[in-house]
Amino acid sequence: MFVIWSHGTGFIMSHQLTFADSEFSSKRRQTRKEIFLSRMEQILPWQNMVEVIEPFYPKAGNGRRPYPLETMLRIHCMQHWYNLSDGAMEDALYEIASMRLFARLSLDSALPDRTTIMNFRHLLEQHQLARQLFKTINRWLAEAGVMMTQGTLVDAKSGLTHSLVTTAANEHDLNQPGNLLHGEEQFVSADAGYQVAPQREELAEVDVDWLIAERPGKVRTLKQHPRKNKTAINIEYMKASIRARVEHPFRIIKRQFGFVKARYKGLLKNDNQLAMLFTLANLFRADQMIRQWERSH
Repeated sequence: MFVIWSHGTGFIMSHQLTFADSEFSSKRRQTRKEIFLSRMEQILPWQNMVEVIEPFYPKAGNGRRPYPLETMLRIHCMQHWYNLSDGAMEDALYEIASMRLFARLSLDSALPDRTTIMNFRHLLEQHQLARQLFKTINRWLAEAGVMMTQGTLVDAKSGLTHSLVTTAANEHDLNQPGNLLHGEEQFVSADAGYQVAPQREELAEVDVDWLIAERPGKVRTLKQHPRKNKTAINIEYMKASIRARVEHPFRIIKRQFGFVKARYKGLLKNDNQLAMLFTLANLFRADQMIRQWERSH
């Protein structure tokens, strides 16, 4: 074992590595997983996130010494990025060197087992810390000038999510718009299912422009006479182009992170997972915007 500072894979390490880890860190070609983890290493405000969890995390001196908080947070993030169960995450730490290095671990010391990984997840669930992380990251993005607050559904310009409500599948979406507004909106865009939203009692005094899509049947009727209804059709296309932004965060968590169905039973656990997924999706989207800016300059 020896101490090594490695920049070859995008990670900066200052702890003891095994010979296998040091050989991996000096290889020339970067895999897509290494490149992705390197980007996340740079974009995530680790200190801000650690400060949210630290008051609730076990302290040394009370039983077995806990793993470093940031290490467990990094493992928790990788679970969401790669849609891994607790057991699969444990296996990945043994099998995949890039994930081990990202978590600041090496094979010469004990790695967190599935129970330790599960207990960390339960800690976040018990204190609803994923929700706090979601708010902390959004506040950090707003201070950085990345997230605006003028439009609602998601940020209509950047595609970032500012509000999240988790409900049972049998609850109608119309019950939730009031919980999704932060009070600074200039307009609200939604699909045809929300046409009666402006008439609801809890939204009657909301001073915004409502861009609600027409029902599909009416749109089909308009398209039967495209010349006569050209303006109305173009307005619907404009509404759809704005509303499409809401799909971008779902694309990230479904296609990039592999989340396709609820893993846990109960609203609390699933709300915790979704809050963490959308937190990471916002950071992933921020990274995309940074790379777009870098390519254009």
